[in-house]
Amino acid sequence: MRVLDIGSGVGGPARTLAAEWGARVAGLDLTREFCRAARMLTAMTGLSKRVTFQRGDALALPYGSERFDLVWSQNTIMNVPDKGQRFREVRRVLKLGGAFALEAALSFLDTPERTRELLAAAGLVVELWEDVTAEAVEQARRPAAAQRGPLALGREVIVRDAVVEKVENSLRNGAEGRIVAVRAVCRRPVVGSGAA
Repeated sequence: MRVLDIGSGVGGPARTLAAEWGARVAGLDLTREFCRAARMLTAMTGLSKRVTFQRGDALALPYGSERFDLVWSQNTIMNVPDKGQRFREVRRVLKLGGAFALEAALSFLDTPERTRELLAAAGLVVELWEDVTAEAVEQARRPAAAQRGPLALGREVIVRDAVVEKVENSLRNGAEGRIVAVRAVCRRPVVGSGAA
């Protein structure tokens, strides 16, 4: 299976998909330092032949059409103001019948309902849609508390202050109902998609 991880950060999910599922994963992130750290950590785990990372823009994916079986995106949709363009790009790089998996927060000024409309307009069919806000807040609380002590090896090492502040803001906004965390799976239809 060929997987694209958009917003791959330091590469944890990409390495997990390769190690546990045997996938060949391409990681894409806007932050040069995350890509550099991801390559280093991937080399340390012996997964460099299965996982690659490059800097790039989710609104103009640097890949050919119909290249991936799965596009994965975790905690990044909220950072993109033009979700419609992002979803069109995801659809373009997905093989016919390929899946798009979304994990956690969708918040950038769009409601979950509007996000579903944008997914449909991009030609993607929603197969799973779960509000996991309470679960995301609870899960985020555990690492946030642990960050007060020694740092774990992760993105916090690279951008500690920004990450701690973002986690605290996300916790508060999720608990107070201002943001919604969604887990979703969408598919590019094999036939009858009606879009090029």
